[in-house]
Amino acid sequence: MHFVNELSDARMEVSRLTDLLKDVMWYNFETCAKSWKVPWRETMLDSTIELVAHRYARNQGVEVGEFPTYYHGSIRDAPPCPPKILVKELEIARAHVDHCEAVMNAAYDWAPGGPLYQELKRLTMVGK
Repeated sequence: MHFVNELSDARMEVSRLTDLLKDVMWYNFETCAKSWKVPWRETMLDSTIELVAHRYARNQGVEVGEFPTYYHGSIRDAPPCPPKILVKELEIARAHVDHCEAVMNAAYDWAPGGPLYQELKRLTMVGK
């Protein structure tokens, strides 16, 4: 049951990071576009922009989400928020999902007759 929960949590983390990345990409676009010149349309620098962070914690089996404001104000004063860090976090989370899936299937994959066992047998002296 532990591995099932771990895989479920890992998939949820990827989903949440993907959603947050979409918000960060839009925010980053708006903060970068404010300096664009002709032929692009001029940004209305006094337009309001907002980026809300996502924070989740589990306490005694209950998950609680917090959504603090990273920035709320005019585009003119908006600080940068490059998506590079979030992209790296998403890569790490996806790798963790892959690892969890491999662990879930390990009993079948490495059992005699399983695909990973067969490959190990073909490449080494196992079973000979």
